[in-house]
Amino acid sequence: MNKRAQIAQLLGDIVGKNRGGLVFFSAQVVSVQGDTCTVKIDGLELPDVRLTPTTTQRDETLLLTPAVDSFVLVGSLSGDLNNLCVLASDTLASVELTIGDMGVLIDKDGVVLNGGKLGGLVKLDDVTKKINALENQINQLKNILKAWMPTPNDGGAALKGAISTWAGQPIILTKTGDLENKKVKQ
Repeated sequence: MNKRAQIAQLLGDIVGKNRGGLVFFSAQVVSVQGDTCTVKIDGLELPDVRLTPTTTQRDETLLLTPAVDSFVLVGSLSGDLNNLCVLASDTLASVELTIGDMGVLIDKDGVVLNGGKLGGLVKLDDVTKKINALENQINQLKNILKAWMPTPNDGGAALKGAISTWAGQPIILTKTGDLENKKVKQ
């Protein structure tokens, strides 16, 4: 008996006579190819098992990609090898949601919003600290200038002395990595 006939026999055994064509069975994921996967049941591999319920291309989709070696619940409404679809998975490799031109991808590397072209999401606490540091520097300079009194014929020596301590403290330049959450890209 060839492999396809073995699989058909196995499905026939699973379906039985009283299910009206509905088949549900557990299988292990061998590999994932885009929106399909190959699963193994009783040592036999079934390729082209869909990860979405239909083959219709839509702008609104949810793709739950099972992890390799995870166990999935596979269903067939026709009771044969046609139109097999993963209904649930015990472990996911990724989740992808698309609605119109909006998209979210979640996997082990992080979260990507709308393709991630804008880089990592800004870390608000770190940005606030950087802005506060700059504001403090400006406030220090304002206080020095406010307290300074011009001295006739000193050639600016009093002003230079007043701001020399402040001017000697360099402001540390910000790097993208200081403010970017690389786990969430937008």
